[in-house]
Amino acid sequence: MVGLGPRGLGIVEQICMQAPAWPDQPFELLLLDPASFGEGCHQQHQPDHFLMNTAAEQLGWSAIRSENHKSFAQWIRENGLDAGSQNGAASQHVAGSQNGTDDASSATATPTSTTTAPSSAINSATPKNNSASHGYYARSMFGRYLRESLEQLLRDAPDHIHWQWIQQKVTGLQKNADGSWNLETPEELIEDVDYVHLCTGHGSAERPKNRKNSKARLRSQSNQDSQATQDSQASEDSQYTQGTMDSQDTNTGEINPSASPSFIEFIYPFDDHFASLASHQTVALEGMGLTAFDVVAELTEGRGGVFLPKGDNGLLEYVPSGREPSIIAYSRTGLPLKAKPKGQDQAHGKKVYKHLTDDVVRQLQSEAPVDFETQILPLVELELKQTYYDTYFQLHPELWKNLPAVHEGSANSGKSGNSAVLEDSTNSGNSVAPEDSTFSANVADQKSRLALMESMVPQQDRFSLDALLDPFSSFDMQTEETFRRSLENYLREDFLKAELGVAGSPEKAAMNTLRDIREQIAKLIDFKMLRGDSQQWLYHTYLPKIKWLSVGPPRSRIAEWLALSEAGVLTLNFGAAPECTAVESDGVERDAVERDAAPSSGWILRSKTWPSYARHADTLIQARIQVSDEIGNQPLVRNLLEQGLARLFDNDGYRPGGLEVTHDFQIIGRNGKPIGNLWATGILTEGERFYTFSLPSPGKTSRFDADAKAAVQSMFTTFGNHTHKAYEEPYEEPFKEPYDEQAEKIYNT
Repeated sequence: MVGLGPRGLGIVEQICMQAPAWPDQPFELLLLDPASFGEGCHQQHQPDHFLMNTAAEQLGWSAIRSENHKSFAQWIRENGLDAGSQNGAASQHVAGSQNGTDDASSATATPTSTTTAPSSAINSATPKNNSASHGYYARSMFGRYLRESLEQLLRDAPDHIHWQWIQQKVTGLQKNADGSWNLETPEELIEDVDYVHLCTGHGSAERPKNRKNSKARLRSQSNQDSQATQDSQASEDSQYTQGTMDSQDTNTGEINPSASPSFIEFIYPFDDHFASLASHQTVALEGMGLTAFDVVAELTEGRGGVFLPKGDNGLLEYVPSGREPSIIAYSRTGLPLKAKPKGQDQAHGKKVYKHLTDDVVRQLQSEAPVDFETQILPLVELELKQTYYDTYFQLHPELWKNLPAVHEGSANSGKSGNSAVLEDSTNSGNSVAPEDSTFSANVADQKSRLALMESMVPQQDRFSLDALLDPFSSFDMQTEETFRRSLENYLREDFLKAELGVAGSPEKAAMNTLRDIREQIAKLIDFKMLRGDSQQWLYHTYLPKIKWLSVGPPRSRIAEWLALSEAGVLTLNFGAAPECTAVESDGVERDAVERDAAPSSGWILRSKTWPSYARHADTLIQARIQVSDEIGNQPLVRNLLEQGLARLFDNDGYRPGGLEVTHDFQIIGRNGKPIGNLWATGILTEGERFYTFSLPSPGKTSRFDADAKAAVQSMFTTFGNHTHKAYEEPYEEPFKEPYDEQAEKIYNT
């Protein structure tokens, strides 16, 4: 197991579940990860103000609900860590007693459930927004939950499974003559491994020589395929650049804390990259997404600033500590992500879709490859409208009496129009799907009914996705100052709508459907269901807009940014896609995309909307997570590509960045044949699979679990008769039933 975060945990679980079929065969699991045991990107040493972006009730390490599969919320309650518990105060030690330690110096350190918690985890008991199930808890707390879950899983493993934790980074694989593997680490060569599962997640990419530091700079964010040169780059030497750049010793590559960095490329894994940033300095954040919320929290709350209630509507005011630097945040859109609404996690069961139904999905799958923009997007927009108007009618009962009943052939026939729609709109469209298949057969009727509902709503209250995607149309754009006031009004309104929740805000209910429906549209994207040009349009044009609406932070973050803007600590008024240029010691500005190194005299940020408006920044922080198109530059992945043991996913000329795999997640080599004993799941497969970032939601069908089961089943299929060699005959992917049906069967087994 290379990589031992949530995806690795899922693979280990499946091995433990399937190994009893071989009771006389001992198994040895080598669990390799250079960081912490089972935590992935949720390390316990992170500050407590780094929050999960999903409410606790929606999170787990598995979708199964059982005594041995506790959800995150259940684990919180059982440990007395919810805000409503007397033990949920900051004094409650989240990570247990102080009897054990992590031996980072030992290559085979054995973890223990009594590992000491860092202070950040100890102080993270109180969540943001609500308590227990519906709270947004610290990532450090979730990391401890994952670690304890993995420890319990291994304690309960069958007796013939033995395991060893090796706290090292795998940098390369070697294929032996008999097909087995040698694993290269900086410390040793681990020889004769029969099977390898790669679950490395957001690995750190190397920067090949002559590759511009500003690869992700705004000026270079066109829709061009960033993979066009990746094959040639894979053969170049590279210099590993994690964390700061100017502050690295050029001989050792280690961080020099005495240096004041002018460019911080990547903040994860977090290790106080900002210690050298002084209060008199100005910091620019490139990006206004989830990573930016972490950075801002660290530079404000993390430096002693305090948010206090401002009235009784949930809004806040900020009391500075005096240690904060001046912060500027900017992005391509010029706006932070939209806030997640209250109550989005309270509906269980399978989502009922009235337009992009299961029958419609199966029909489109039979026509693959399909076009997202013309065949799928219109149905997605209808689902958003449906949720919007269902919620709107719920809030305006006077409209019910004029709404006709559902068509007689539907599953709700025989009910009045009021009760039928009311039942479907309960929980914002998340009611359990009826058994009657005629429900999904009446898509045309549902579309006509939706049009009637829309006609009954006042023009100013009607749903418009275009208006949501273009909020600037309502802004005062005369000056940067009028823009700032408009932006603060926008943040305030977004927060208050999020406070109303999915039951009280039709807009937020629709945006929640936009988040939920990605599981449905994944069935029409995975394994080349889309044409190549359509998948490129999806990734480069549609997804950036939709993510801005649907994958936002807890609503408390929006209240915090509003308070920081009002306090003058955080500047957000540069508009869309400002230009960032580097300033040399000679005072000359140089375009950021033309540079190979961080500047010595900081950066100039200039608005495109108001060209005379510019600010100087001492440090530029790239506040974004690694994207899939950098997977090919992860050291281990590049090692595989160079040897022909893997190839990048290619959909008719479009390369999103992930690896090509079979339906059971065997990695496909350069020759187009599967490598018989090498698997990859998760972010490494982004492109072949869609939206591999999400964790399982307890009690719901999970592609996360289905992927793990498919990969491990594939491994056991070859067990006892393995030569570890790729198929000698020309390989053709065997017929697979539509992935949604496959996943449903795996989940239900």
